Amino acid sequence: FILNQQTYYEYFRKFLNHFGVEKMLMFWKAIEIMKNTTSVKGRQLKAQNIMEKYFHNPNKTPAEILCCSAPIILEIPNLEIVTTSMLFSAQQTILHQMDLN
Repeated sequence: FILNQQTYYEYFRKFLNHFGVEKMLMFWKAIEIMKNTTSVKGRQLKAQNIMEKYFHNPNKTPAEILCCSAPIILEIPNLEIVTTSMLFSAQQTILHQMDLN
C-alpha cells in the first residue's frame, strides 16, 4: 500500500495540499499511528487527540476539516462514546473519499 511508504506518502501529501485537502491524509495517518500503538493507554491518548483535532475543533466542523460529509464523519462529534472501531470506520471513509477525489 503506497501510503505506508514515506516517499509516496510525502508526494501524495504535497499533491493533496495543492488542492487544500491535506487534512484527509493527516487524519488517515493519525489513525494508522493509533492502530500501531501497542499500549492501551497510549492508544486512548492518541484517540483523544484525534477527537480533539478533527471532531471538536471550535472553528471548523469535521466535514470542513476532513472535506467529507459522510454520515460517520457527521455523527462522531455528537456521540458520547466513540470507539476505536468507529474511528477505523471513519478512516476507511476518508480513504475512500481520497480515492474519489
